Amino acid sequence: MNPYSLHPRSPRGYGDRREFLQAEARRSRSYNGNSNWGVSSYTYSARSHDPRRGLDRASRRSGFGGSEGGDSSYFLEDDYSEQDSNSPYRGDRSRSRSTTPSGVGYNQSYRSYGKYEDNFTRKKRKIEERIKQERPCRTLFIRNIKYETNSNNLRRQFEEHGEIMKFFDLISTRGMLFVTYYDTRAAERARNRLQGSELGGRTIDVHFSLPRGSEKNDFQGCLQVTLVNTPSGQPIDDNEVRRAFMVIGEIKSIQPVKDRIVDSRYVEFYDTRDCDKARDRLQHQRLQDGIMVITYPSEESQLGGGDASESLGRFGDFEIIGGNDGTTGLDERHKSINIPMESASIPKADIKGYLQRALAEYDAFKVNHRLNSHSRQTFAPQWLDKEVAQRVLDQLQLELDFASGILNLSEERDYAQRLSLLRYLSAKFHVLPFSLIIHDVMREGHNPIGGGGFADIWRGTLHEKNVCLKVLRLIIEPNDEIRTKIRKQFCQEALVWRQLKHPNILPLLGVNTELFFPSFCLISPWMKNKDINAYLRENPNHDLSSVLSDIASGLHYLHSRKPPIIHGDIRGANILVADDLRCCLADFGLALVTTDSRPWSTTTSTSSKGAMRWLAPECIDSSLDLGSNQPSRDVYAFGCTILEILTQKPPFHDKTNDTSVLFSLMKGERPHRPQDVWYPETIWNLTTRCWAHNAQERPLANEIYDLLLK
Repeated sequence: MNPYSLHPRSPRGYGDRREFLQAEARRSRSYNGNSNWGVSSYTYSARSHDPRRGLDRASRRSGFGGSEGGDSSYFLEDDYSEQDSNSPYRGDRSRSRSTTPSGVGYNQSYRSYGKYEDNFTRKKRKIEERIKQERPCRTLFIRNIKYETNSNNLRRQFEEHGEIMKFFDLISTRGMLFVTYYDTRAAERARNRLQGSELGGRTIDVHFSLPRGSEKNDFQGCLQVTLVNTPSGQPIDDNEVRRAFMVIGEIKSIQPVKDRIVDSRYVEFYDTRDCDKARDRLQHQRLQDGIMVITYPSEESQLGGGDASESLGRFGDFEIIGGNDGTTGLDERHKSINIPMESASIPKADIKGYLQRALAEYDAFKVNHRLNSHSRQTFAPQWLDKEVAQRVLDQLQLELDFASGILNLSEERDYAQRLSLLRYLSAKFHVLPFSLIIHDVMREGHNPIGGGGFADIWRGTLHEKNVCLKVLRLIIEPNDEIRTKIRKQFCQEALVWRQLKHPNILPLLGVNTELFFPSFCLISPWMKNKDINAYLRENPNHDLSSVLSDIASGLHYLHSRKPPIIHGDIRGANILVADDLRCCLADFGLALVTTDSRPWSTTTSTSSKGAMRWLAPECIDSSLDLGSNQPSRDVYAFGCTILEILTQKPPFHDKTNDTSVLFSLMKGERPHRPQDVWYPETIWNLTTRCWAHNAQERPLANEIYDLLLK
C-alpha cells in the first residue's frame, strides 16, 4: 500500500513523493480554485524527511510558494478558517501560514488526522508560553516585514527611540530583523510604540528576544562589586553602593550575590556603556572603610541576559583570553599561551586551597634547593596545570593588590613569598594576570613625540585622561632569540612594577598589545610638567632639596622590597614631575631589561650609550666581579643625578663623547666639584660617597634618605 494514500510520514522514493504532491495540488485547487492555497497536511523537502524544511522542486513547480514575505519560525495570532461544508474535511480548522525556521516559505494546513491536530494544538500552546516568557531586554525581534522593505529607513525608525548597538538585518531573506539597544529603556519604548504598527501595508510584530539556552546565565550591563580591605569588617551597604555608582549612570537594580563567602553585590545599569564606565572609573576606589574590587559576573552566576566574556587580546608571547570589551582576533602564532578568565571548571571555593598548597610546596622547594644548590630540579607539581596556575596567579595578584586587607602581610616574608611565586608561575606557564591588560586606550597623532634607543613615547587617552604610551622598539634587535628574551623579561619586570605603590614611584596603569602590534606598550599617567631637567629650566627657583628628598624616598622604597628592586637607569630624564610637583621615578626596570639582555658593545642601544655617564664602574669592568645587578649601581647613579640636578649639566659634561667618559671611568676619575652653583658641603660629601669605586663603600638608600631629611 502506498504510504501517501493516507498521509505522508515516510517518503519512499522520489517518484512516489512527486505523484503525491501532484495529487495534493489538484485536490487543493479543487477546494477553492486557488492554486496558491496550500498543500494539505505536510510538504517535504527533497533533501530531508523533516516536514519543516520546505518544498522540494516538484512542489515549487506546481505553484506552491507560501505566503509572501517574512513570517518567522512561529506565529503569534489565531487565523483559523472553517472549510466549506462540501469539503471532505468539513469541520477541520486549517491554517495557511508560512512557518519555516529556515525562512523558505511554504503553506501548511493542519487537518483532522487524529494526532496531527494534537501536534498543532501543542505547537500553539508552546508559542503562547513563549510569549509569556518575554521580559524586557535590550534586543528586539521584529517579524512579518516585507522583503522589499528598505532596511536603512527601518533603522531610522528604531533609532528615534534610542542609540542602537547592533542592527542584524534578515529582511531580504527572511523578512525579520534583530535590533539591540545600549539602553533597556530604549528597547521598551521601541517595542511599545512600534508593536502592531503598519509598514508597507503590513502589520509588523515587535517582541523582546528570548536568550538562547547557552546565554541565559550571561549578563548585560551588570557588575559584581566586592568590598575588601575593611578594618572594621562591616558589611557592604546598598545605599553606599548606589551613591557611588549613580554618578556614572542610572542604576536599574542592586542585588546580593548568592553563595559568596565575601561581601558582594550585583549592580545592574540600564545602559551597558555606563556599566563599562563604572568598572573603569571606580575600580579600586574607596567605599565605606574599604576598597571596591569590580568585575564582570562569572558565567555560573544566576542573573540573566547578555554578553559576559570574550577575548582580551595579546601580550607579546602571552595570550590573554577572557575580558569585557568584546575584542577578538587571537593570534594563531601564540595559541599555546593563554589565560582563561574565570574558568568554570574550578570552583571558587577551591582557589584559596590551591593557593595555600602552592605556597607551601613552593616554600619547601626553595628550602630544599638552598640545601642542594647543585640540584637542577624545578618546581613542577603534577596537580598544578596551566588552568590551576592561572587561577592561582589571579588570586595572588588580588591579594598583593590588597595585601593589608585580605591577608596579614605585615611580615615582609609573606609578601616576598607571594611575589616570588607570582613571577615563577608567570614565567613557567606563560600566563599573566588578566587585570594587567588595558584595551580602551587610544593614541593621539600618527608619530611618537619622543623616545630613546629601545622605546618610543606616544601620547594617548584613557577614560578621557591623558596617558603616556611607551612602546618597546623590538624591531631594532635583529636576533630573534634575544628579542624573545627581552620581551619575556619585559613582561616579568611589568609584573614587578605592577606591585609598586609609592608617591615617588610613577604608577603602571597597565599594558596594551593591540595599538602597536606586534610590539606592545606600557601605560602610565601623563606628566605635563615633563622631566625634572625640563621643569627646572622653566622654574629655576624650585626647591632643589625637596627634589633630592623625593628621589631618595623612591629609591629607598625600591631597595627596601624583598628582594630589592633595582631601577637600573636613575638620571634626570627618568625623574618626572607630577601635577603637585612631587618627583617620581619612572622607567623602572626598562634599562635593566636592556643591559641584562645583551652585554655592552658598540651595538648597544643609544639609550644605554647615553646612560654611560651614570653607569657604575662594575657595570663596565667585569674584573670587579661584583655583578651589575646590585642596589649599589643605583646609588652610584643617584650621586651622578645629584650633580646633574644641581648644575643642570650631565656628569662629565666636559667630555664630548661616551668613549671619553668610558676611559675616564676605567682610570677611576670622577667629575670635579662645581664652584658656581648651590652645592652644600654635606651634599657634596654624599655625592662622593655614592661615587665610591668599591661598591661596598657606598651608602645604602635608607642612609641617603635619612641624611637628606635632616
